[in-house]
Amino acid sequence: MDIADCFPIGGKMGYYLGSQQGGMSETTVVAYSLNDHLIYTQKGLYADAPGGLSIDPESHWLEHEVGEVQQVCLYVPYIAETIPSIAAEPFKSGARLTLASMYTLGCIPQVECVVRDRVEMAEGHYRAQAMAVLEIDAGTFRRLDRRQHARIGTHIPAFVKTAERAVGQEGTLLDFTDLEVKVQLVKGAKPFAPFDQLIVTIDLSETAGKGQPQQFTFMGKVVRRERESLVLELVGQLKQNGFCNIELMDRIDLKASLLQHPATDHPPLPG
Repeated sequence: MDIADCFPIGGKMGYYLGSQQGGMSETTVVAYSLNDHLIYTQKGLYADAPGGLSIDPESHWLEHEVGEVQQVCLYVPYIAETIPSIAAEPFKSGARLTLASMYTLGCIPQVECVVRDRVEMAEGHYRAQAMAVLEIDAGTFRRLDRRQHARIGTHIPAFVKTAERAVGQEGTLLDFTDLEVKVQLVKGAKPFAPFDQLIVTIDLSETAGKGQPQQFTFMGKVVRRERESLVLELVGQLKQNGFCNIELMDRIDLKASLLQHPATDHPPLPG
């Protein structure tokens, strides 16, 4: 279930060959194989008891209980034209790859796998499509903390919109680092897509004192979507002359203001 949570069907993931982390590529998980039972949708896999799994194979719609999980594979598209050269071929049989999740903030789940085979699908949703079958080495699953900046958790009102004159959607700022913010939207809010440019306004009027700003407004790029929340990379801040580059002092001002708010978490300081 950790693999299913971090590498969802229909979601993108990063991968690289051996130790070539600098050359990470992206692909999409299109199916799981659990003990050689193919699953095309996340809804077809669930835990029904501690240590117990069930799958609902779409081909027959018959529930199948899994005892001991002996093998987990991910199916990803094999498109020969996207491979730059034979020397760089990552999906040759027996090759060992590292997979990196693209659906988490801060700690990045990684797991190693072995390319078991390349197959052409004989039936199902991807009939006649070539696939690489990646067998997961579950013992290598780990979470790496790549954060270089401290995270501040909050529950402060925020408003998100697509343009200056657009109507904003209500939300809540959940956390802030020097580079990114995470905003929870209200249930049923209009969805946003990765790479959308959005304007997010953080309302600090409740604690704004003399000389302190009532709100901060940023331009952000959607880098991750997690159900009804968004992770935005901050790329600009609204000032008197419009949106400008975010300076170090701007980030410090926001952090200092957030720390004054009663809805901000205050984790113990190191030392």
